Amino acid sequence: MAKTHAGYRSERWTVEEFFEQVLEAPKDSGELAQTAKAVLEWADGHRPFIRVLGGRGWSDRSLIMYAGSGRPRGVLTLYAAENGGGPKLEIQIDFMSIMSPRDFHQARADLIAKLRALGIPRLQADDVLTMQRPNVPLSQLAGDCLESLLSVIDSWISEVK
Repeated sequence: MAKTHAGYRSERWTVEEFFEQVLEAPKDSGELAQTAKAVLEWADGHRPFIRVLGGRGWSDRSLIMYAGSGRPRGVLTLYAAENGGGPKLEIQIDFMSIMSPRDFHQARADLIAKLRALGIPRLQADDVLTMQRPNVPLSQLAGDCLESLLSVIDSWISEVK
């Protein structure tokens, strides 16, 4: 049996368990599930550089997208309920900046500027992009917004590969 930390499950959440919780969302659960599925399809198209593993949090089911080889880092995380606030996509800005071949601070500033330029409401708040891991409700990633966000991540992948 795997060791457990006080705040973690011993087993990783599965994709199926993740979607069960997404579908429990009070509003627009089908659309939110479609957005989450599109993120996972994007990740699948970037294998082996991006690989998806279930998280181990007790209540919030998550799927973590790890990037790189050797010691991969989680760069995106899908949360099914985010403590009851609805499904979200977390962007690991600091890990992404660490992996850049450029200066950490410049890489971080450039990534933040690109994310802010997308016009996604959550990423417009002054304090959000100062976080290490800002999150965006999946409800704000419908249509072109998700495609634009993943395009920024594609650009980052090209830089760090």
